[in-house]
Amino acid sequence: MAACFLVPSVIMLIQLIYASAASRPISQLELELLLTKSRQKNQLLGISGMLAYHEGSFLQVLEGKELLVDVLYDQISQDDRHEHCKVLLRTFVDQRHFADWSMGFVNTKLYDLQKLAGYEDLFRPGFSFDSAAPSVAQRLLLGFRDGLWHEKVEA
Repeated sequence: MAACFLVPSVIMLIQLIYASAASRPISQLELELLLTKSRQKNQLLGISGMLAYHEGSFLQVLEGKELLVDVLYDQISQDDRHEHCKVLLRTFVDQRHFADWSMGFVNTKLYDLQKLAGYEDLFRPGFSFDSAAPSVAQRLLLGFRDGLWHEKVEA
């Protein structure tokens, strides 16, 4: 008798949020080139997300098919432009939270972050993601998506 394998008809979507530190100073031009390439690649892969950059620190959310997001994150974590990559949240989602953005971007130096509802300074010296709930990073990114600076975030 032949073995029968059931293949799920629904592809699982995940949301992965990670933080990292720039390994060297990154210019505005370099950030723009990074975003252009990321947006093109993410669009081809069907990945959506957002990147927040603050004085040498990155906070990024990636959403899409599980395997594709995991492979992309593995590539990102090997990129020598940053170090100390740490996954803060990896969860299955029913729908994308950043579906309209191949890679939204905000450079936080342009804004007064304290005015963002529910803001917690993830970028302050000595802050440890180990002691914070993963939802803190998710709330910050969703705040940028929906909050005070929605019209300022570049899609």
